[in-house]
Amino acid sequence: MVDLKTRRAPLSVEVGEEPEGIALSPDGETLWVSARGSNKAFALDPMSLAIRNEIDTGRFPLRIAVRPQGDFAVTSDLADGGLSVIDTAIGEVVRNIAVSSPEEAQTRFQVTILWSPDGERIYAAETRSDTIAEVDFASGEVLRRLPGEGGGDGLAIIE
Repeated sequence: MVDLKTRRAPLSVEVGEEPEGIALSPDGETLWVSARGSNKAFALDPMSLAIRNEIDTGRFPLRIAVRPQGDFAVTSDLADGGLSVIDTAIGEVVRNIAVSSPEEAQTRFQVTILWSPDGERIYAAETRSDTIAEVDFASGEVLRRLPGEGGGDGLAIIE
């Protein structure tokens, strides 16, 4: 946490091994962190940084994103090539979505994930194959792979 007025970090907390992904719930009540070295996601109080929940995910959960409705969070599990779907109300993984096979995971290298504004689609940047997987959230089906370029892992939707 950083105080923008003082430019200092008054609070910090250790969260798993190799934390990398971070996302704030739409209501601002939960800070989500994915820790790739411990294969876990953490739900924290955003003001105190107290850990509310620790959730086992797939292997190497690099990034985490919360659905715009706030009901689900997903981690991009780089080593598995999938997404762990966390029900935010109960704090458990309720399903896994295969974006690629574990064998394909290292050739695709799934990194950043982004929800569509309506929460119906998930986009996963696959940096080694220069593609973006478009996933239907309801069915878990990969609808298509959009071409990318240059190994980019940042994503944004412009409407």
